[in-house]
Amino acid sequence: MKESLAERAERIKREKDGLDVLVDILRYAKTNDPLDAEDVERFKWYGIYPQRQEEDELPRKYMMRIKTVDGSLTVEHLRTLGNISIKYAENTADFTTRQNVQIHNVQFQSFPHIFDELARIGLSSVMACGDVPRSLVSCPLNGIDHTEIIDVTDLLYKVSELLNGNRKFSNLPRKFKVGISGCSNYCMGHEIQDLSFVALRHPETNEILFDVTVGGGLGKDWHFAKRIGKHVRAQQIPAVVEETLNIFNESGKRDKRHKARIKVLINEWGTAKFTEELEHRLGYTLQNGSEPIIPKERYRNHFGIHESRQEGRSFIGFATLRGKVSGTDLVAIADKLDKYVADSIRITTNQNFLVPNVPAENAEKLAADIVAIGYHHKPTPFRAGTLACTGLEFCRLAVSETKDTAQLVVEHLERELPDFNEDLRISLNGCPNSCAHYPIVDVGLVGAKFKRDGQNILGYEVNLGGHLGGSKSVFVKTTKTKLAPEEIGRYIKTLLEEYQANRSENETVQDYLERTVVEGQ
Repeated sequence: MKESLAERAERIKREKDGLDVLVDILRYAKTNDPLDAEDVERFKWYGIYPQRQEEDELPRKYMMRIKTVDGSLTVEHLRTLGNISIKYAENTADFTTRQNVQIHNVQFQSFPHIFDELARIGLSSVMACGDVPRSLVSCPLNGIDHTEIIDVTDLLYKVSELLNGNRKFSNLPRKFKVGISGCSNYCMGHEIQDLSFVALRHPETNEILFDVTVGGGLGKDWHFAKRIGKHVRAQQIPAVVEETLNIFNESGKRDKRHKARIKVLINEWGTAKFTEELEHRLGYTLQNGSEPIIPKERYRNHFGIHESRQEGRSFIGFATLRGKVSGTDLVAIADKLDKYVADSIRITTNQNFLVPNVPAENAEKLAADIVAIGYHHKPTPFRAGTLACTGLEFCRLAVSETKDTAQLVVEHLERELPDFNEDLRISLNGCPNSCAHYPIVDVGLVGAKFKRDGQNILGYEVNLGGHLGGSKSVFVKTTKTKLAPEEIGRYIKTLLEEYQANRSENETVQDYLERTVVEGQ
């Protein structure tokens, strides 16, 4: 009997741990031996995916994902990644929604050289993909924002050290995503993580605690994370992460890939059973606690020049326009940071970045120089709020192109609605897997093949009205509207004009869409 996808995946992991495939990667790169299809599956454990190509197109090329701990990249990181991109990846680079960097068009024999360069600067692609704990996400303003509840940088590194390369967690049922944040704007999207910890102050004692949510996730099967009704102290978080992973590892479903995420387990168990099992493993009872006050997502931006908590320093937030950068630009940004005595950038969960630590007297000059490279610190709402996945250019699952289409949409809206100044979130996804978070934005566009007037079109299905906001989060409603790529800008322009003409007093775009969009319209 033919193996199911789940049976094959579990056998591949059982027969050889994904962390053991490095020796094979190095051998293949040296000898040019034909790649074993099952080893190719294991390459994910080192951040490597085959990318979309024609069957007869040679040489074969690959995507590589490079991890950060908290979105941080030093000047040396930027310059090295830029040079890797230029030399080995045809000048490609993207910032991801997990604060990582992806490069494309890598030929297999280049991987040993890339591994050496990454090791030299302390970066890694280990466990960037695969059925493992993925990169942690957090607020990019740790330690520098006046309004933050707590700086969780040390905690992020402690948990990352626990997880990275840990063979205890190298064969999970599926991927597992953790978020830890002390941001008062709750910008890292705890509502869609497998496990999250967000800081709050106890209303009576003023003690800083962390609210725990579990079971969030997008993909094809959307779930908002559920509060377990417990608060933990910072020092308890590593143990809670570890024991949650143990529960998932032992009880997560392995017989069907689409049911192997912890969100399915939480839905079946409920939070009470999960919490009981978690506390049993921890050996103590967690503190009961109420939900923090979560602002709506439109406030979760960090653009512009701002005074840092560090005396005499500023931070500057920039928009990338759909997450796409280049090796040349990474090197250019590194040069500007050196010029104005700044030391790093931090990638955000919205595919943008900020410079966290620049002398205040240099902030305006640095901002102007980075704007000249092509990244705006005072972006339009369209440039600031548009996400795009890898799309048809490189992704084997995509049916529609995303990055270039997103740029055309943004530029169209900037021309046609130059005075529109409200927060707006647009997402373009090449397939239904939600890599660019279309279920939680105002306008979520999903790659779709359809016919019109006898013509086959690689276009998009329109979804409207999603947003994050803690327990008040809302997923998009699917509409019957399908658009060709060149129609998207006009459609959104009309939508926004209708909003401006029909809005109630003080109603935002999010409020309007939530009020007016009916599923199946």
